[in-house]
Amino acid sequence: SMQLRKTLKLPSEETDAFRLTNSEGDSISGLVVDIYRNVAVVESSALWVEVHREQVERALRATLQDDVEICWGRSKDKLVQEGMSREELETYPNPCEGKQQMVKENRLEFEVALGVGSQKTGFFCDQRDNRARIAQLAEQKD
Repeated sequence: SMQLRKTLKLPSEETDAFRLTNSEGDSISGLVVDIYRNVAVVESSALWVEVHREQVERALRATLQDDVEICWGRSKDKLVQEGMSREELETYPNPCEGKQQMVKENRLEFEVALGVGSQKTGFFCDQRDNRARIAQLAEQKD
């Protein structure tokens, strides 16, 4: 999926927040990875992702720069449906809980709240094109 993102010129000087892996959209059901500058936020919603967590993290580190921080979030209700206990889900605290991260998207800066209480991974990266289109329409209105 990183090769595809590079063809879309992501990351770039103008945009350093983007969806690296889009679950079923990238044929990796249960795994979403959003990049926020030097932070990779994982949203795990499948048992296989949890079972292979170390391999997923190694692959992310091999794909991204060495100093990337990986924050592991979970869709707890979906994982309970897959057979994980609530106790198992609490074994790894999210290192990004409560963290704020500044990012750029189409030259605009946003502050993203990561961790518990955030919406999914913290920001709707998959809506980048819609926000750009709205900006174009707003400019035309003037």
